[in-house]
Amino acid sequence: MIEPHELRVGETGTPITLLVDDSGDPVDIASYTAKAYGETAAGGSWIAETTTGVTANPTQNFTASASENRLTANGHKLREGQQIVLAGDSLPGGLAAATRYFVRNVTPNDFQVSLRPNSSIVDISSAGSGTMTFYVVGTVRYQFQTADVAAAGNFRLEIRLYDGNNRPKFTRTVPVPVVPMRAF
Repeated sequence: MIEPHELRVGETGTPITLLVDDSGDPVDIASYTAKAYGETAAGGSWIAETTTGVTANPTQNFTASASENRLTANGHKLREGQQIVLAGDSLPGGLAAATRYFVRNVTPNDFQVSLRPNSSIVDISSAGSGTMTFYVVGTVRYQFQTADVAAAGNFRLEIRLYDGNNRPKFTRTVPVPVVPMRAF
């Protein structure tokens, strides 16, 4: 079960990032159009289907340590076994752009990678340079808009992936309670 993403009336809060999978495997979102849709608990419209505020494959910056074979991205929120893809000006030695890596040995601010879920850790031979980023395969981020939090209520946000047809190929839903502002 996905935990609710609570917001307050009038505050767009932090964006929500959802992982869209197909029977446990993350969906390669590059070939889909991602849209957000929201409805009330009673089934009425809350957020009209939109691409506004939707980011497929949101990226995070990282640095690398060749001596420890670790990538550092403070507050990354990665989980063991997630798949990531790297990009950058000059990636660390031993790592390649557009290759899926599995996240391993996670700490709150850094992690290691391997080419398979349980294979050996990739040997990083140099730190790389310039801007280096990664994204988690299958993730979509939605930044709530001002109109989304105009009134309190219990809502559901649905991320939909379209492949060119009129029906979504994949969906992911999360409860979003919008609660009144706190009185001081």
